[in-house]
Amino acid sequence: MIKENQNFLNKLNIATDGIVIFFSMMIAYFIRFQFIPSQEGYIGFEYYVRSAVYILPLFLLLYSSFGLYESFRSHNFFRELNLIIKANLVGTAILIVAFYILKMIDISRLVLTIFIVICILGITCKRILLRRILKIYRKKGFN
Repeated sequence: MIKENQNFLNKLNIATDGIVIFFSMMIAYFIRFQFIPSQEGYIGFEYYVRSAVYILPLFLLLYSSFGLYESFRSHNFFRELNLIIKANLVGTAILIVAFYILKMIDISRLVLTIFIVICILGITCKRILLRRILKIYRKKGFN
C-alpha cells in the first residue's frame, strides 16, 4: 500500500512539475512581450508554445536524473532546492547550446531568462506546498 501511494505521489509530482514548466514559459512570454517594450516583428506566441512542449520532457528528464522524484521526507529542503536550481541551470545550458546548434537565433534570451527564474520559483513553491500537504496527512495518520 505504501509503495502504491509513493508511486501515485511520484506521478502526481511529475505531472504538476510539467504543468509548472509549461506555464512558466507562457508567463515568461507574456512578461517579456506584454510588459517590457519591444520592437515589432518578434516571434509569435505559438512558437513559444511549441518550444515549451519540446522543453518539457528535457526538464522532466533532468529533474529525474538529479533525483528530484525520490522521497525527500527525511532530507533537508535546502538540498532539494539546490538540486532544483542545478537541474534548471543545466537545462538552460542545454537549451542555449541547442538553440545555437539549430540556429534558432530569433528566440528571446530574455524570455529564456524569465522562464528559468519563474520555473525555479514555481517548482520550489509547488514543492513547499506539497511538503506541507503531506505533513498534514501524516499527522492525521496517513503514511
